[in-house]
Amino acid sequence: MNADYLSRIQHLVSLSTRRKTSNILEGGFPSVYRGRSLEFEDLRGYVFGDEVHDIDWKSSSRAGKALIRRYVAEKKQYVLFLCDSGVKMTADTSAGESKSDLCMMTFGVMAYLLDRQGADFAMTCAGRRGAVDSAFCGGESHIEDLIRQYRQEALQTGESDIGALAGAAVDRFHRHMVLVLITDLHGIAQLNERVIRKLTVSCDVRVVDLEDAYLTGANVFDVQRNRYVDDFFLASRALQEAERRERARLLGAAQALFRRYHVGLVTIARESEIVDRTIGLFREDEG
Repeated sequence: MNADYLSRIQHLVSLSTRRKTSNILEGGFPSVYRGRSLEFEDLRGYVFGDEVHDIDWKSSSRAGKALIRRYVAEKKQYVLFLCDSGVKMTADTSAGESKSDLCMMTFGVMAYLLDRQGADFAMTCAGRRGAVDSAFCGGESHIEDLIRQYRQEALQTGESDIGALAGAAVDRFHRHMVLVLITDLHGIAQLNERVIRKLTVSCDVRVVDLEDAYLTGANVFDVQRNRYVDDFFLASRALQEAERRERARLLGAAQALFRRYHVGLVTIARESEIVDRTIGLFREDEG
């Protein structure tokens, strides 16, 4: 296993910034904290695209032109990453990459970019003795510590309920924050409307789907049963089509639910997709 995640994270970001997203590390990465401070700062002239409800009508009347109220920006953003765990994370993605490795690279890239914007971040996951939390902090050493903690704890557990884990985390941290769930289709299926409604009351929720390897195909290893799947099932065209239909159904249902509650969702199968897709995950509600 290549444990030097930080250098890989920096390399991925460097490739993207040279290619087309050079503004990410120069302040162009948007704030993931929605809302505003209540502390008034000053007035400025209205420009196209400003929110109408920000117009100060009394001041505008006196000045003879539309004026916008400006507020002191929130100084600190808090992002909680909830990373799925258990033996299923030792499996591969549809692109043949390690799910746990991709999970940590996805977390690392997002945390690295957010850290450059001054955000504090934390991680929670299911460990050997229950939920494992970290403090909110920033910095590259914090990223490395959280990756190390995940590798030591999360892959040693049984199957976890991502919905229950997310709900409990919101109760424990008890603050407005961005909640990023890094899971798979099985975990997404656990995020029913009751769970999503609870999470979105106090959190801006984003979900990353690590696309599982297909159960049908060639040389499929079942990590739950610790054995290869019988060739008789792998070669069945009917089972292959049924699996694809079921995946599409589950993902479509999740997308419909998430849209109603303004929850972002992206699917990632390989390391090379991480930067562009996670940036899109935060930018999708702009405009």
